[in-house]
Amino acid sequence: MMSYDVRVWERKQGSVLLQIKAGYAIGKTADRYIKLGLPFGPKARLILAHLNTEALRTASPKIEVERSLTAFVRRLQDPTKRGKSGPNGYEIRTFKDQLGRLSTALIRVATVHDDHAAQVDGKIVSGFDIWFPRDRQARVSWPSTIRLSLDYFTNLQKHAVPLDERALAALAHSAMALDIYAWLAQRLHRVPPGKPQLVTWAALKA
Repeated sequence: MMSYDVRVWERKQGSVLLQIKAGYAIGKTADRYIKLGLPFGPKARLILAHLNTEALRTASPKIEVERSLTAFVRRLQDPTKRGKSGPNGYEIRTFKDQLGRLSTALIRVATVHDDHAAQVDGKIVSGFDIWFPRDRQARVSWPSTIRLSLDYFTNLQKHAVPLDERALAALAHSAMALDIYAWLAQRLHRVPPGKPQLVTWAALKA
């Protein structure tokens, strides 16, 4: 698991620079903020896909995640492996941990041009409600209701490309596979009919 002390992640590809900064959430004692780690791995990507789908389905930036996330995780599981009761407590906790990380992360994207750069700072989630856990050992609880930021929600409504939940379930073990699938889905959506485009392995790796 990525350490809570790793607070910033950066990557540059072509003319675009991406930075993700870990955030904070109110602790269960309600007297100070607790560090949350950076979102990472396949679960963070699956959660984002779920939030996007729910926001578009309900046409609302406010999402009740407590029940919907459990149902989503159950649908992702291999029916031959899951128990009759669905995902276990550990699986749900790991998803909720990534939900908390994603909800508090700050995202910066900059595009560099010849003589200037354009930068956008924002958050996917602008606010959330927390119910504190009964478990006294827990450092922090997880959001039960989240509100997508207005900029993100508006952009999602204008530019979202659907992802097949069956594909997400099949690729749920691999962050790289989910990234490639999401990239192909939005890229293929913009390829003009009758004008195939070549993407090299080197470009895909980059």
